[in-house]
Amino acid sequence: MDDDRYAPAQGTEKWICWFLVLLGIIKLIEGLILQTFGPPGPLDFLVPIFLMGVGCARLKGWVPRGGGGGGGSGP
Repeated sequence: MDDDRYAPAQGTEKWICWFLVLLGIIKLIEGLILQTFGPPGPLDFLVPIFLMGVGCARLKGWVPRGGGGGGGSGP
């Protein structure tokens, strides 16, 4: 079952992923607090969940490491 996994985040990338997860948690708490002052916007909960999802997916090795791929074509 573990054969289909990619290498989990290591080194600096691991710290960045943990930062994304913690930032998502903070933003989620902030959205819950702001909900008491008015109706929540659609991004108050989608953005934190997305941040936490990206961080967790890289930490667990569910997605490949992002790399330069590219694009950028000129005339």
